[in-house]
Amino acid sequence: VSWRLPDGRVGTFEFTVRGNFASSTVPGETTAPGTTAAPTNTSTADVVVDPADVSSQVVIPGGLMLGIGRWMALLGLVAVLGTIVLVSLAWPEGVDYNDALRFLRNAYLLAVIGVLITAWQTTAELTGRSATSALSPVSWANLLDEASGRPVIARLMLTLGLGWVVVRPVRAVEPATQLASIALPVLAVATYGFSRTGMDGALIVYASATVHAVAMAVWLGSLAVVARVVLARPGEDDLIYALRGYGKLATPAMVLTVVSGVVLSQRLVDGELFSTRHGRWILLKVLLVAAMVYLGILGRRRW
Repeated sequence: VSWRLPDGRVGTFEFTVRGNFASSTVPGETTAPGTTAAPTNTSTADVVVDPADVSSQVVIPGGLMLGIGRWMALLGLVAVLGTIVLVSLAWPEGVDYNDALRFLRNAYLLAVIGVLITAWQTTAELTGRSATSALSPVSWANLLDEASGRPVIARLMLTLGLGWVVVRPVRAVEPATQLASIALPVLAVATYGFSRTGMDGALIVYASATVHAVAMAVWLGSLAVVARVVLARPGEDDLIYALRGYGKLATPAMVLTVVSGVVLSQRLVDGELFSTRHGRWILLKVLLVAAMVYLGILGRRRW
């Protein structure tokens, strides 16, 4: 048995029918030319499905490896987008710092590994292929036939395209290539807004999820650069400008993250925050975001 949920998750399970049957003749089956056997007892009382057989064959969608790939890709892309946006708009001197370049390249490597794992595992899950068969990139083209698979392919292509900026980060500050350098990671992160399919009010969900993903990535990604690179160096004038530039970027990004998150949460759980698992996760997320907003306000006052 194969099943699919509206959000794109799929799974399969097998079961075995056990029991004694009164007759092997199917009701209405022809037993001889011109004659038809009388229907036998059609009661299903003798049909027993062993729950052990069913539960042992259930395939849980979004397995451990797929979850690891998704998180690796998300964290890597968030850091890449935050770095490029901060360098492009507030800290052009960042392309001259080895620490900043190392941070960008490590984040990109994490993102690439993550999207490759995601494409591999999503292909195995949506197409029913074995993990070994789904390793072939050729088989990943099957994701284009699934609504939940297209964002995965788009994210893969955009992430690989980001290598154009990562190999030569100065493109992020050159006027001729600056817009394209920002657009690539923005579009890659925006694909997370199209991960949920088959929902009511899809346009609102897609719009709010896209804004939420991009704003969150700009906010947290640039914060990661500030914490890992800017604050880790001796005080220089350009580092002060980087902090001030981050403050200007963080405030609107923070507001957009919170507002879009509220809209998205309302569409996903419809007020059922305590009675659903997803609602409880949202409550935990709200607490974490509130703590980060508070720390951000304190840091802004200090800077």
